[in-house]
Amino acid sequence: MIPGIVLLALLAQAGAGVPNLAREAHEDFGNGRYVAAREKLKGALAISPENPALWSLLGLTDSKLNDLDEAIASFRRAVKLAPDDAQS
Repeated sequence: MIPGIVLLALLAQAGAGVPNLAREAHEDFGNGRYVAAREKLKGALAISPENPALWSLLGLTDSKLNDLDEAIASFRRAVKLAPDDAQS
């Protein structure tokens, strides 16, 4: 079995890119696959660390996994990146 981080690196090299990872993460989140969503979001953030929407979704995902410290950190990062965005 390929570790999640290695799989994400392979997906990025294969042209999956941030939009595909974000879409897949959103789909995983909607279907209750929070661990899979978190791994895809972390992969997307490795490529695009200044994306507040990704940080917000990571915060929501971490909260569903009851990792509240990480959720708070992600939400803070989203607000820092987009202080005027009501969704962050």
